[in-house]
Amino acid sequence: MSMTKHLVIMAVSLAAALSSCRSSNLDDAFGASSFGYAAAIEDIRLLPEARTQFKARNYGKSYALFKKSAEVYPNNPAAWLGLAASADQLGQFDTADTAYGALAKLIPGTVEYYNNIGYSALLRGELRSAAQHFAKAQALAPRSVTVANNLRLLRNSVSRAKRS
Repeated sequence: MSMTKHLVIMAVSLAAALSSCRSSNLDDAFGASSFGYAAAIEDIRLLPEARTQFKARNYGKSYALFKKSAEVYPNNPAAWLGLAASADQLGQFDTADTAYGALAKLIPGTVEYYNNIGYSALLRGELRSAAQHFAKAQALAPRSVTVANNLRLLRNSVSRAKRS
């Protein structure tokens, strides 16, 4: 079954559950505020839309959406990874550092953490730090195409630095 069909089934199921429930505590049960369930449904769409904007290289839009996602879902690593990556692309390294701080608590020692923080260091021109983080990522996932590509970028950056 496709991802779209899964999302449609989830939305229909949620709508059915909401319409059939008569509890006065429904807002509390679903974590929605008194302004209705539209906000809860909108929150469900945050991460997919943020990813779409990032893939389209609309980093300003992805940044805003991932930032809201991190506020709504503070324990979701995908929200923080996206915020960090979007902030990195915009050169907003203070925000990226905050996101990486959250990720250090949520997914420490993972390929995703080391790879992304390595890429951030690469963007900042901190080549030694990038190399250290990419090496840790590669040790965890030696066959990762993403890590291999980032190591290639790092080697190209080192070559350019030596020629300058």
